[in-house]
Amino acid sequence: MQRTRKYGALLFAGVLAMAGCSGSKGADGANGTNGTNGTNGTNGSNGSNGTNATLPGASSAQIEACEACHDGTGARHQDVYAQFTKGLNPATTQLSASIDNVQTTATNPDGTFKSEVTFTVLKSGTPIDLFTLQQKSLNATQYLNGQFDEASAYNYSLGSAIPTGTPGQYKVTNAKAKFDLTTATSAFLYGYFGDELLLPASGHYNLMKNVISFAKVFGAVNYTSTANVSGCEKCHPAPYSKHGYRQATILDAAGNRVLSDFVACKACHRDATVGGDFDWQVMADDPATYATLTNSVPGTVNWKVDPGLTVSGKYKYVAKLMNDTHMSHAMEFGYPQSMANCVTCHENNLAAITDPSKFTLETCKSCHPVTAATGTAPGRAPSLASLFAKNNVTATHSWSLYTDATSAPPACTGCHTGATGAPPSFAQIHSGYDSQIYANDTNKTKYFDAVKATIDSATYAKATYSLDVKFSAQQVINVGVDPTKIVPTVIISLYGYDTKDFIVSGHGKDANGKRLLELALDGKAVCPQITPVTTTTAGTWEITANLLPWKAMIDAGQVKRIEIGVLPTLKDANGVVLPVNAPSRTFNLSLNGFTDGYFTQIVDPDKCNKCHDALATTFHSPDRGGNIVVCRLCHTTATGAGALEMQSRSIDSYVHAIHSSQAFGIGGINFADPVAKLGYNLKVEETYPNFTLLSCESCHNAGTYEVPGNTYSLPSILSAAATLTGGTRAINGIPEMVTGPGSRACGSCHRSAMINEDSADGLATINSHLMGYGYMVPTNGDPTGAYNAAIEKIFSAF
Repeated sequence: MQRTRKYGALLFAGVLAMAGCSGSKGADGANGTNGTNGTNGTNGSNGSNGTNATLPGASSAQIEACEACHDGTGARHQDVYAQFTKGLNPATTQLSASIDNVQTTATNPDGTFKSEVTFTVLKSGTPIDLFTLQQKSLNATQYLNGQFDEASAYNYSLGSAIPTGTPGQYKVTNAKAKFDLTTATSAFLYGYFGDELLLPASGHYNLMKNVISFAKVFGAVNYTSTANVSGCEKCHPAPYSKHGYRQATILDAAGNRVLSDFVACKACHRDATVGGDFDWQVMADDPATYATLTNSVPGTVNWKVDPGLTVSGKYKYVAKLMNDTHMSHAMEFGYPQSMANCVTCHENNLAAITDPSKFTLETCKSCHPVTAATGTAPGRAPSLASLFAKNNVTATHSWSLYTDATSAPPACTGCHTGATGAPPSFAQIHSGYDSQIYANDTNKTKYFDAVKATIDSATYAKATYSLDVKFSAQQVINVGVDPTKIVPTVIISLYGYDTKDFIVSGHGKDANGKRLLELALDGKAVCPQITPVTTTTAGTWEITANLLPWKAMIDAGQVKRIEIGVLPTLKDANGVVLPVNAPSRTFNLSLNGFTDGYFTQIVDPDKCNKCHDALATTFHSPDRGGNIVVCRLCHTTATGAGALEMQSRSIDSYVHAIHSSQAFGIGGINFADPVAKLGYNLKVEETYPNFTLLSCESCHNAGTYEVPGNTYSLPSILSAAATLTGGTRAINGIPEMVTGPGSRACGSCHRSAMINEDSADGLATINSHLMGYGYMVPTNGDPTGAYNAAIEKIFSAF
C-alpha cells in the first residue's frame, strides 16, 4: 500500500485550514447554530472541545456549522482554477516573451555551429529575473521531408543564459548546434516560461500563476495536424497546455498564430524519438510481467531486467505525438469513452486518419495491446491477438512477424483493400465514431439528439394518494430507429423536508424484495405500487402509482414534492442499449402540478458529455444519461456507497470520489496478488483531466458548489472502511456512519485524498473536525434507524 503521489497535500492543507477554528469556545454561540436556539444546548461541549468530541448516537446529531467558517469556499476553489486558466491565456497572462535575435557566430570543425539567441522575458511589462522562473525551456527543431527531425534537434541551456545589460533581456548559447537556424528553410525555435506554482508541485502536472509559450519560424513549417486543440480542451484546461504549461497553440503579442497547432509539441515528440514509456503497453498487455518489473522499486520500472520487451522487442515505439497520446489515453488511465470514438479529437479529419496510408502496425499498437488474451477495461481497445483469434486469422497475423525490430512487418493494406471478398479497409474497421453513440447517417447524429422521451402529464388524486403519469417518445431526427420499441422504466422518488434529496428512493426495495416505486414496462417486472395502463397510441405509455404507503409523511408535510423519471431503454439490432436521454420532472403534490424550476440544477450534463461524449456508455447503462437528477433517483443519501468505502451513495459523494480516483471495491482486491496490487496503485495515481479537482465548474453550474446548507440537504450514510485481503494499511476500523450534507459532499474529495494516500492521520483530522462541528455517528448495525433519527433531530430545529 505504499503511496508515491503527493497531490493530496493540497486537500490536506484545506483540512488544516478547516481545523483552524476547532476548539474555539465561540463556535456554538457566535454563529447561533449550535447553542443559542436551545435545540442543541446539551451538546455545547462538542464545539468547545473541538475535534475530540464523540457523539453517542444519531439522536444527538447537531446542526453542521460548516457555513460559519467555510462560506464561499467553493468559489475560492474555483478561483484557484480561474487564476490558473487566466495565466494560461496569452491575452491575460502577466508573462510575455520574445525572441529578439538569432545568430550563428562560428562553424565548428565537426560541422556543428555556435548559435546565440537573444530573448526578452517580462512580467506585467517589467523585467523579471529569469532564474526565479519555475519553468523555462528553449528548443530548436527542423521539419525535413515531412518529418520533425530527431537527429538535428537541440536545446539551449537556459540555466547558463546571461543578461545582456538591457533589462529583461538575456543571451544564451549552444556551442554545438546541429544545424544553422539562420539559413534553415523549415525550422522553428520554441520556448516556454512559467513563473510560480499556484499549487504544490505534483510531479507530472504543475499549475502555475502565469505561463507563456513563444516561438520563431525560420523559413516555413508546412505541417497541419489531423487532431484539434479544441478536442483536448473538451477534457483538459483551455488554452490546452500539456503538463499545465506547454502550450499547443502559439500566438504572438498581437494574437497572431506563430505555429500551426501541435507543432510546438513536436519540439519533444519528434518523429524518430525512441519512446521510453513502455509501461503503458506492458501494463495493458502483460500486467504480470509489469508487476514483476516494478517490484524492486515501487513506482518505477527496472527495464534492464528484460530489454527484449522494449528496446528491441514488440513494445518498441517512437514517442511521436500520436503514440504518446493514444497510448496514454488507451492504456495508462481510465479514458472516459471508447477509444474508437476518434471524432472527439479528430473532428472534420476522419478521412485523413483512416486513410490506407495510416493502416500500419504502429497505428494499431498505439491503441491496442499486443498479445493479451483478452481486451482491457470497458471502452478500451481489445488486444490485437484477441481480435486475430476472434476472426480466425492468427496464422496470417502471427506476432512472430513483428517482434524483431530489425525487420519490417508486412503492409496491412496488401490484404485489407476493402474490396468484395477481401479483408476490410482501415476506414471500414474504424469509422471514427462510436456506433453506440452516433447513428449511422450522413450527419453522424447522436442518438440522444435524434430520439426524445418526454414526461407529458401527471395528475394526483389527493383523496386516494394515487398518481397518474403519461409519457412518450419521438424520433425528432430520422436516424432509422423506432422509438415505439423503447421499453421504459419509470422511477418515482420522494423529496424530504423541502430539500433537494430524496427521503424515499423509488429504487429501494420493500420487505419482499420488490422495488418501492420503480417498474420496467417490459411485462415481466413487478412493482406492487405501480400499475401500467394500456394505451392505444404506439410510443406512449401511462402508469398509476400508489403513494398510500407514504401517507403519514405526505400528511405531515415531510414529503411535498416527488420526482418522476423515465429510463427510455432502446436497443439496436445487436441488443446494444442506445444512449437516449432520461427525462425527469418535479411534481408538487399539494399544487397537483409540475414545478420544473423549483430546484436549481447543480450539474450540467453537457459538461459531463465533454469527456464522456454520451454519459453512461462506458459504465452503468446509457438510458440513464443526460440528466443528473435521474442519477439521484437511485443515488440517494439514505445508503452508503458500498464499493466506495467511507462514502455515501448520494451522487455528490459518489461522483466526487470517482473523480478523485478512489478505487472501487478495495475490499475485494487481493493485495497479495502483485497484479491486483499494481492495478489498485495505478488507479489511485490517476489525476482529474483538469489537472486539479478545484475546477468545480467543469461539472457544476456556477454558484452551485458551496457547502450545502442543513435545510437544503438531508443527512447521509457513509459506508464503513473496508478490510483488506492480503495486505495491510494504516486506515482501519472506521464504521458505517451517519453524517451531514457538508461532510458528505465537500468531505468526499478530502476523504478520497486521504484514502488514496493511506493517511490515517489525515483522515482522522478530517473526521474529528467534522464530529466537532457537525456529526459523524456510527449506525451500530441499524443504518435506517440511525439515518431517520438524525433526520428527525436535525429537522426538528426548523
